[in-house]
Amino acid sequence: MTSVRLSHEVMQFIDSLDVPGLEAIQNACSVRLLEMRRTDLPLSQLLELLAEIKANLEDQRKHYHGLDSWQWMDGCMKFWLNPVEQDIYQSGWFSIDELRLWLKDQGPVMIEEEDEGEPDLHAEIRWLPRNHEEPILV
Repeated sequence: MTSVRLSHEVMQFIDSLDVPGLEAIQNACSVRLLEMRRTDLPLSQLLELLAEIKANLEDQRKHYHGLDSWQWMDGCMKFWLNPVEQDIYQSGWFSIDELRLWLKDQGPVMIEEEDEGEPDLHAEIRWLPRNHEEPILV
């Protein structure tokens, strides 16, 4: 492994951060490391990767009731996820890559919010000529 020396500017930036800022950088680095790892691995290595994902989920306070069952399906190894916050996260069988996306608040674990904006109370108005006699179909 090569040693990387951080520049003075980077160290100054790190020194200027508070605890939440440092935790955010730590989480971002952990997610990036997971992204760089291969996922076409033997089961033993996939389970090691799953352990790292679980640690990152804990760091991000993404809790679950279960993430231990696994089986081969749809051409890859999938893991059963039963998240605590089921109003924003889906339960189901997910691949390692899909669980890695969850770390970035992306992918199929996320429940997409429906746009519940205000209802459109405006009717479309179409003006007709005064002598129009055909029935109007709406």
